[in-house]
This record gives sequence, C-alpha cells and structure tokens, in this order.
Amino acid sequence: MRAPPWVVAILPPAIIFVVAALAFAYGPGLPPSLTGLKELGPYAIPAMAAGVAFWFNRGRAFLLAASLLLAYAAFRFALDHPASRFAPVAVYTAIVLFVPANAVVALLAPERGVSHHYNYRWLLVFLAEIVLVAWVASAGKSALSGG
Repeated sequence: MRAPPWVVAILPPAIIFVVAALAFAYGPGLPPSLTGLKELGPYAIPAMAAGVAFWFNRGRAFLLAASLLLAYAAFRFALDHPASRFAPVAVYTAIVLFVPANAVVALLAPERGVSHHYNYRWLLVFLAEIVLVAWVASAGKSALSGG
C-alpha cells in the first residue's frame, strides 16, 4: 500500500523538526567560543538563504528570506532602542501581519527570478512596510496606533 502524497510531502520536514527539537532539548549547550551564534545566527541564516536564492536566481525564495531578515532586524532594533514600551509591540504586530502576507503574495506570484525588471516593486513594498512600521512605532500610543 502506498502512502498518500501529502504524507510523503510532510514526512521529511516533520522528521527534521523532531530531530532538531530532540537535539535542542537533550543536546549539550554551545561552547563559549560559539556563543556569538546566539546573536548573529538569526541574521546569518536568512542572509545565507537570500544569498543561495540570489545565486540560483530564485526570486520568491529571495523575497521570503529578505522579509525574514528585515523583520528580525527591525524587531531587534525595536527591542534594543525602545522609544517607549509600545514600539516593540507595534513592530512585533507588524511582523506578525507583514511577513505572512509577504509570503502568501510571493508564493502566489509567478517565479521570475531575482534579476527580473519588475522586482523593483518588491523593493517599494518593503520600503513602504518599513516606513509604515517606523511611523506607527515612533508615534507611541496615539490615535494613529489605536492606543
């Protein structure tokens, strides 16, 4: 008897996730020489994913990796330089809304590669999201932010 296609599609990532969770739970901690990975790892992984996607000319994967990288950088910036207690909450809320929305739009869009001439639109979308989040986060609790 053959397994359904959805089981075949879900099984490898599920196995990787379970093995990673077990390694995290029961494995040893990082040695002191690698403690910098806790700070730089969340930047390095999406940056490497964006680099691989750029190298293989995969536009949608590049956009998703860039979206994750920008989201994490914005959240760390909001946590490290809070103008008020509201700023990290506003940035987190924006990340929760924008990253999945970017993922859905990127996955629905046709694959055109990284260097396609219409990809400037994604840059404009990212810039608009950054400006909107910075504006709301810097406003604090106001009529603009619903506070």
